[in-house]
Amino acid sequence: DYLLVFSAEFRSPADANTFLCAKSDATVLDEYEGRIRRYDAVHTWSSYKVVTLDASQHTIALQAKKEADADAHYVRRCRVTAIRLDDVFTNAVSQDSDGESSTSSTSFTNKLTRSFTPGESGNWLLMASGQLQYSNTDYSEGLQVQLNDSTTLFAQSREPVATTIWNCFAGVDIASLSTSSQTVDVDYKAENGADTADIQYVHFVGLPLDETGGPADLEITTTSLAAGYVSTAYSETVSATGGTTPYTWSIDSGSLPAGLSLASATGVISGTPTTEQTANFTVGVEDSQGTPDTDTQALSITINAAIAD
Repeated sequence: DYLLVFSAEFRSPADANTFLCAKSDATVLDEYEGRIRRYDAVHTWSSYKVVTLDASQHTIALQAKKEADADAHYVRRCRVTAIRLDDVFTNAVSQDSDGESSTSSTSFTNKLTRSFTPGESGNWLLMASGQLQYSNTDYSEGLQVQLNDSTTLFAQSREPVATTIWNCFAGVDIASLSTSSQTVDVDYKAENGADTADIQYVHFVGLPLDETGGPADLEITTTSLAAGYVSTAYSETVSATGGTTPYTWSIDSGSLPAGLSLASATGVISGTPTTEQTANFTVGVEDSQGTPDTDTQALSITINAAIAD
């Protein structure tokens, strides 16, 4: 799992929309269509989304376009960040509600709810993003993100430039959570009961900041190898701990004694030595995480003369 964070600043004519799109490969994660009141004003847009990616190459993109035949639009400070959750944030939680929902209630209406139980108490980074649209330019739409129906993490309101555009909301907070069940809600409401408030592309992500999860650092634990004898079969295993198995072993520098070889899948050095010598070399190991961890260790093997009959 990866947390994808998209953000940008944009400026557009007062009568034309700017379009932003967040994508993972060919999949649209978030689409935004917004407009600002003044051409010299700059607005921000953000979106947080958790996606599952395999180990192959992927393209994460933030795309922009202007409304047809409109004056110049500007997009700047575009940022795309991918954070691997499985390495450290192993107990991260997320919830999405992309479809459009509507209400005319002047009391908060629930759009998204995520309940979870932290594995251990500690600080959590709680993030939410989405889009609001309102049917009357004289009033505003309200938005709140609450923890356990009692603590407001953040609250915002948006008064539209036009009834056909969407306004971005995004916010973060840090909360100290116990190991009991926790609930995060994203709610919205209309300021005027005669109007309609819409919401879409709502994403919530919670990251446990004090968690020490993920694999331990990869480390070669073998620091010395037994001596061998010419014409006598030899077998010794180089070992490691941490990281994610399976490991891949290699000789990074120097060379093994003549007649010996290293099995890349097992770390076994074996064969029948042919020459009396002391060979110095560095063995390396790489694990199988998406971004591999590595370690090296300098070793030597002494091959003595053949044992007399």
